[in-house]
Amino acid sequence: MKKTAVSLFFLLTYGITWGASWLNTSLDTIPALTILGTILILLGPALAAIIAVFFEQGKNGIPNLLKPIKKWNVGIGWWIFVFAYPIAMHLTILVFNWMFTREAPRFFHAEGVPEGHPAVILIGLILVNLVRGFGEETGWRGFALPRLQTRWSALTSSFVLGLVWALWHFHAANISILGKFPVLYVLIVIPATIIFTWLYNNTDGSLLIAIVFHMMLDVAEYIVPLGLYEGDIIKLTINAIMNWIMAILLITLFGWKYLSRTLPDFLKEP
Repeated sequence: MKKTAVSLFFLLTYGITWGASWLNTSLDTIPALTILGTILILLGPALAAIIAVFFEQGKNGIPNLLKPIKKWNVGIGWWIFVFAYPIAMHLTILVFNWMFTREAPRFFHAEGVPEGHPAVILIGLILVNLVRGFGEETGWRGFALPRLQTRWSALTSSFVLGLVWALWHFHAANISILGKFPVLYVLIVIPATIIFTWLYNNTDGSLLIAIVFHMMLDVAEYIVPLGLYEGDIIKLTINAIMNWIMAILLITLFGWKYLSRTLPDFLKEP
């Protein structure tokens, strides 16, 4: 049943998001449909997870799916990592980029983000990306990852989920951006998925941690931009290399089986 539910989740996630994205790009002159399409893009994986868990467990499955959002008391160290790592990573990438290109770094700017007072823009981006984080992480980490790990190791599950997650982003609204560097983007997302798995497993399946980490990764692109939307190949290549270094370090230190020194409680048999 879990295998079938995960397959259903993947199909629904692609169907909802890619269908909504196609609507947005094809019918962008109809405001109501554009708004609906944007909501479906943001919440596609969460909606797919809700449908799949209802198929798997019935109506009691939905509260079970959302319950880990309440899991906030996971230790201050994990929260420091969630907020500090994305900014530190972006700053490090800009340092290496400066060494190679002498390009001066920019701050509080991103393609597609309106100009304005950085504090006001930042608050808006945090709120929007919390919604985006909920919409994605409820599906990827909240639903799919625990079920994949009942079948495979944490590392194998991360590779499978990372590939699915990376390719999911290539919907109609994103293709003009990500189509410039498709292989590189996949090589960025897969090790990032390993980092997510490590974080999720070591906080005993905290969906809240995953949501906030997702939000911070997105917001960091505004605070310390790498040029994702511009397709800055040098910065993105450094990003991929750094992600893989971090992923390999975590695999070495925590092991490939659980990406945790102990079996997470949520994976133990009831």
